[in-house]
Amino acid sequence: WIKNKQNVDRFLIFARSLIIIYYFLCVSLLSFLTFLGSISFFPNNPKQKKVESILAIDYSKTYRRDECLVFPGENFRHCDYGNGDLKLLVAGDSHSNAMLLSINNAISSENIKVKAWSVARCSPIKDLKNIKDPKYVCGQLMDTISKKIDAYPSNIPLLIISALNLPYHGHLIYDKDNTKPYYYTNQPYDSYNSYFYNEITEGYVRKVCELSKNRNVFILRPTPEFPYKVPTELANRVMKGNSVDLVIPIIDYQKRNQLSWKAQDIAKQKCKNIEILDLNPYLCDKEQCFASKNLLPLYSDNYHISQYGADIVEPFFKEIIAKIKNS
Repeated sequence: WIKNKQNVDRFLIFARSLIIIYYFLCVSLLSFLTFLGSISFFPNNPKQKKVESILAIDYSKTYRRDECLVFPGENFRHCDYGNGDLKLLVAGDSHSNAMLLSINNAISSENIKVKAWSVARCSPIKDLKNIKDPKYVCGQLMDTISKKIDAYPSNIPLLIISALNLPYHGHLIYDKDNTKPYYYTNQPYDSYNSYFYNEITEGYVRKVCELSKNRNVFILRPTPEFPYKVPTELANRVMKGNSVDLVIPIIDYQKRNQLSWKAQDIAKQKCKNIEILDLNPYLCDKEQCFASKNLLPLYSDNYHISQYGADIVEPFFKEIIAKIKNS
């Protein structure tokens, strides 16, 4: 009898264990199928459509990027935006190319034209070079842009837009573990140090003074950068049912931009005809900078403005255009 009871007890314990395992397997499978169904199985699912629309935003698809952005080794070229009288010149890197989407929208109702030169990864720094890319002749290209700009009447102002943090710090994502700068002007450096920073600043001020010698020059403060690709991070958040927008503390933005701001401030002090512009009140408040608003990405990667971001800052450029027209 005792032996039979022990067998029954063992069987009951085994049965209860099977029931518990079965229960957890069913719950897990149901949760997994519910997640997949909400994302993938139903083409008309609002969440799926939202995720697809976010992931469709990519810097490589930026307005006129392939046509107007010059990469190392490519033929030098410029692009015109708008129709009518030439009222503004724009020079810079890929950020000027991305921001021209907003500028183009701002002049759409105006009878004016903008002429722009955009060179990938090329800030306006005298003799800027890159140890990783022998085709990277940014300094020479910027000298060519200077000569092109000099050919236009001096009463047409110039707007400089660039990711000035890149030469100082490298890319926020891809170079975060890099201890050796790959940009330089005179000689490469083995580490980030004050001598390197001063050399980059000196090259920047020299080029800006050269560009502003005979015309008014607007310098745009760098826009925020994020430690992730905004569309991808936002899509992941939406898939998980999180409806909170992506942000970074504004103090992170300020720390990242200390050297760039200082260089721009020195340029304003030492060069003629300089005005510094800051559109970041459209992208940040007193506490944080937004990577997205209303679950729409303001950037097409981690720092190039997207269509949604361009729409938000368009009023800023309309003010600048109105100022230029009335001057």
